[in-house]
Amino acid sequence: MQKDNLYVLEHLVSMEKDLSFSNDEKKRNYAYWLGGFETESKRRGLLTLYYDITLFQKMVSQLNKKVEDLETEQQDIIKSSSLDALTGAYNRSVMQEFLDKALEEAQKNGKELSLLMIDIDHFKKVNDTYGHLTGDQVLQLFVMLLQKTLRDKDCVIRYGGEEFLIILDNTKFEFAYNVAERIRKLAESNMVTPDQKPITVSTGIASFSGEESSEELLRKADENLYKAKTLGRNIVIPEA
Repeated sequence: MQKDNLYVLEHLVSMEKDLSFSNDEKKRNYAYWLGGFETESKRRGLLTLYYDITLFQKMVSQLNKKVEDLETEQQDIIKSSSLDALTGAYNRSVMQEFLDKALEEAQKNGKELSLLMIDIDHFKKVNDTYGHLTGDQVLQLFVMLLQKTLRDKDCVIRYGGEEFLIILDNTKFEFAYNVAERIRKLAESNMVTPDQKPITVSTGIASFSGEESSEELLRKADENLYKAKTLGRNIVIPEA
């Protein structure tokens, strides 16, 4: 007896669909395909195929989860490499990138930009008198005060030792001065030595006028900070 050869009917519409069946023990997922066929003797019929794709879907889900975990881990590594381990402020390695970005936006969109350069007064004496552990706690407390005072978009960078740079995006000089004064007062009223002596900060301000480079802005802020320290500390010095 001659067997018919089988031909899939291309002009018939095939259908593919995902189905799920479950019982008390487990749920199984299947891919369902339906198509027509025709033999050499012109007999026609329908062919139905079911594929158990439960394991495949589980493997895809696990793979997607691993990809998400790797992406999260990568972002954590990038973030941790840009943060100061002691205080949680940004470290100096990302300062130029952030400053250039803020400056570019200010130039392009005509926005204001101000910098605060802040130094914790007599910090070396705090370390020498009360120990480096106390000094570390002072730095951590100060950054906590900054984070509670500033906006989320403001950038706090540990510039070096006990010096911090704050980038105030879209902020004109008058507001920057008010922010600096608020920080100064918060530090004086909240930071004390173990024997209750107040710890103060000095601040220099520089605001973008439309022409300065990032280096010039940093230099102006640093010069004004130096003036604040030579004039007795615990003060805010605006632009000359």
